[in-house]
Amino acid sequence: TRAKASVVCKPACAECAANFHVGDYMLLGRGEEMSGGRTRVSILGNAFESVIGAVYLDNGYEVAAKFILGHMQKFLDLVDQGIYDHDYKSDLQEIAQKNGDVDIRYEVVRDEGPDHDKTIWMELFINGKALGTGIGKSKKEAAQNAAKEAIERLHKGELVPPSPE
Repeated sequence: TRAKASVVCKPACAECAANFHVGDYMLLGRGEEMSGGRTRVSILGNAFESVIGAVYLDNGYEVAAKFILGHMQKFLDLVDQGIYDHDYKSDLQEIAQKNGDVDIRYEVVRDEGPDHDKTIWMELFINGKALGTGIGKSKKEAAQNAAKEAIERLHKGELVPPSPE
């Protein structure tokens, strides 16, 4: 499940789309065109997912599976090596809940910029105590970065692993 989640993510799909030059063939609105939509990770990732869907609908499961594995094997290999798109939120949850239930909450503390180019600041709380801050272009990215910071602080001994209340 973790490998699938790591591989079937926007950055991996976007890289595959870029390899096919999918951005060159997309019809975009003027604003999206002007703001660099042809190279935006979220748009390219969605476009590649659409290509996978089209391959599946036209050719069936087996062909789609071969297509996916053929183009995403690099990412699967990186996941096997533990060096691609690590899921810090899941890791933190495992660490935090090792000794029982704890309250883990991610809260947006600030955001700036237009919707198509927003920067988000996220704070991570465990049992009400702030343990990490993350910045990203999406809530998901900011939360991952907050969890990563908390894990790094735990490993450095700056934090004590949270315990249930």
